[in-house]
Amino acid sequence: MQLNADPAELASAATDLVLAGLALLGVARVKRRDWRFVFALMALASGLGALVHGWTWSDSAATGLWWPLDFSLAATLACFAGAAVRDRFGAARARRAWIPLLALAAIVASVSRAIPDTFLPFLAFEAMVLIGAGLSWCGLACSAAMPGSGRLAAGCGLALAAGAVGASGARLEWMFSLDSNSLFHLVQMPALLLWISGARAGAGKEDARA
Repeated sequence: MQLNADPAELASAATDLVLAGLALLGVARVKRRDWRFVFALMALASGLGALVHGWTWSDSAATGLWWPLDFSLAATLACFAGAAVRDRFGAARARRAWIPLLALAAIVASVSRAIPDTFLPFLAFEAMVLIGAGLSWCGLACSAAMPGSGRLAAGCGLALAAGAVGASGARLEWMFSLDSNSLFHLVQMPALLLWISGARAGAGKEDARA
C-alpha cells in the first residue's frame, strides 16, 4: 500500500483530514449528546474518506472501505435530522424519529453501494435533510425561539452550496490540483464551524433552563 500518485486525490485526502479535525472539535466543544453523535460520525466519515483518497487500494479493499464510509455518512445525516427535530418539536418527538431516520439512512447507504456509479441517492437524501433542517432553524431564528438557530440555518445553506459544487464536476488548477470533491470539502468547512457555533449556543440555553 502506498500514497496515491494523483495530486487531486491527495488534496481530497488532506481536506478530508481537516474536516475530521473540525468535527472532532465539535465533539469536544458541544455538550449535547445528539450533536456529539453528528460530529463523531462526521469525523469517522472524513477519516475514512482520507484513507480512501490518500492511498492506493485494491478493488476489494476499496469496496471494504466504501461500505462503512457510506453508512457513516448516511447515519450523520440521520442524526443531523434528529437534532433539528429535537430543536423544533422537543426531545420526546426526536426520540420517536430516531428509528425511522436511521432506517432511511440504511436504505440510502445500501442503494448507494448497490449502484456505486452514481451519488444521486446520497445527494437526494442530503438535500432533503439540509433543506428541511435549514427551514426549521430559519423559522426558529425568525421567532428568536432558540439561540444559534440562525447559524445552524446558515450552515445548511452553505452545505447545500457545497453539495452543488461537489456535483458540478468543477476543478481548480492553482497551487494545488483541486477536484470537485476537494472543493466540496472546502465549502463544507465553514458550514461545519457554523454548526458547531450554533449547537453550542443552543446547548447553552438548555443548560440555563436546567
